[in-house]
Amino acid sequence: PPRSLRPRRTWAVFLGRVWGAVRGRGTAPLSRRHHGILRASPGGDPRAFAPDDPRRSFVIRAEAFDARVHFALNCGAKSCPPIKLYAAHNLDHALALAAQAFCESEVKVDRMARTVTLSRILMWYGRDFAPSTYKLLSKLAGY
Repeated sequence: PPRSLRPRRTWAVFLGRVWGAVRGRGTAPLSRRHHGILRASPGGDPRAFAPDDPRRSFVIRAEAFDARVHFALNCGAKSCPPIKLYAAHNLDHALALAAQAFCESEVKVDRMARTVTLSRILMWYGRDFAPSTYKLLSKLAGY
């Protein structure tokens, strides 16, 4: 294929292999892929794969997970970000832009009332970004 299509094709092949392997052991809804593969849901989480499940080979280790992916995924809910295409060669820059755009539209700061209103995504996945509310707000200020 033309050079411009190679990253997309490579990504599609990768996703196809992952999805094929995930499907090979029954169905896996989007939430299972999101939590079980991308977020490495801990044991006890019903969306996590069992220790002997071969799909665990696709799980991204918690220390390697980039929480900005939450700004790029779309689950179809009103509070989810718009769908975009991402390429490996500029993924870091694209995720930075997605984080900035998301925070500009979904994080509301009222200085007079001294309040911050966060998107549900940040309420659901805030611990993926930082261990405390204070550290989460500090991190968001950088976007």
